[in-house]
Amino acid sequence: MQFTDLRTLLELPKEESQGGCNLTAAVVLFNLIAGSSVCFYEASAEAFSQRGDRGKRFLEVLKRFYPWNNEELASDEGAELLYESARNPLGHSLGLDPPRGGSGKEITLRKWALSLAQITELEDSGERPTWARKTISDIQKSGSTVTKASISVPALYWGVHRMLRALFADAAQLQKAEASAADFSYLWPQYRSGGAFVTVIQRGRR
Repeated sequence: MQFTDLRTLLELPKEESQGGCNLTAAVVLFNLIAGSSVCFYEASAEAFSQRGDRGKRFLEVLKRFYPWNNEELASDEGAELLYESARNPLGHSLGLDPPRGGSGKEITLRKWALSLAQITELEDSGERPTWARKTISDIQKSGSTVTKASISVPALYWGVHRMLRALFADAAQLQKAEASAADFSYLWPQYRSGGAFVTVIQRGRR
């Protein structure tokens, strides 16, 4: 359902609407990374309740399974920038750093209206389309610290698809995810009703 929503967001803006949903699309992508790091990476029943390791999981799944080849930043630095300078500010403070003592980074989210053919290419292509730009580009540094950068939402969408495919191709990770999924099998019928998508937020265990 999240990817269905993202497909719609990636087609924006349209002539009849002003909003491009740059922030919304980026937030959904970061939520997918975060959710995948709990549900599919080192998955277990305990992972759903151990909230103290969420940041670590987010970083690890990006470092290990996101396609950092041909990117301007290596996996460690790229994952840290996405987490500390984009995901956390968007999730906790409307994209703003603290007025004093913040990171001082200027991060631009780049997104433009995509066709369905382009969205499908992002989903299916093993190589990042050149038109999507690199995930992180336009990088400026002060010493070894990134002070300014751009994040391509289409490239991030492509990369999240590749990340999930690489994660599911890992036999050990897949075995753990399947074992964890079995605990939720009683919920699956609730996620579809009469062919229409519904949203179910499950609190607690039965």
